[in-house]
Amino acid sequence: MKLASYLHQGRRSYGIVTDNGVVDLGARFGAHYADLKTLLARDALEQARCHAQAPADFALCDVTFLPVIEQPEKILCVGMNYAEKRKEFDQHNPAPTLFVRFPDSQTGHNAPVLKPRHSSEFDYEGELAVIIGRSGENITRAAALSHVAGYSCYMDGSARDWQHTWFTAGKNWRQTGAFGPWMTTADEIPDPHQLALRTWLNGRLVPGDHTRSTGSYTHPRAHATGH
Repeated sequence: MKLASYLHQGRRSYGIVTDNGVVDLGARFGAHYADLKTLLARDALEQARCHAQAPADFALCDVTFLPVIEQPEKILCVGMNYAEKRKEFDQHNPAPTLFVRFPDSQTGHNAPVLKPRHSSEFDYEGELAVIIGRSGENITRAAALSHVAGYSCYMDGSARDWQHTWFTAGKNWRQTGAFGPWMTTADEIPDPHQLALRTWLNGRLVPGDHTRSTGSYTHPRAHATGH
């Protein structure tokens, strides 16, 4: 099941993306699950799935995509998590770098990504977003994936000239991270270690990666709702 957050005729909502368009869950659930984040936090995916065969309420071209999760509680990111990326930056320490993003650094699919005025080295990075659904504490490695609601695409725009001094400074300029267009629920991705990551720049396929190249680490970059 594919789930997206969007604007339709000026109204914020979320719904199921199908071959025929969008099934508007926001209109069906109302204030009970006000947004996609709330639906996931309350473990209500099965309720959403009951509407997966409903007729589409509007065409996909009629919506303006928002970040899949507009206001996540936490956006935790793992840098240098791919073997090829570590080689590119001449990094020999196998440990990844941890940093955070803030919600206003995100934008939706097909929305402009803004080059920071004070950066001359704005760069692209195609990543996998891991969206946390069910909350928990002291979760074991074996149980970790049971808390993942789904996965999405993420263009993690980076101001390199700021990042080299402080990762957080290079990652948090307004509208530099494109999140979406939608998330695919975890039941449709049985093994997140078998996903190819492909990125296009101005219509040209650039060198990509594969989640199996992360070595012993559980996930590539995680942009997640935290509870």
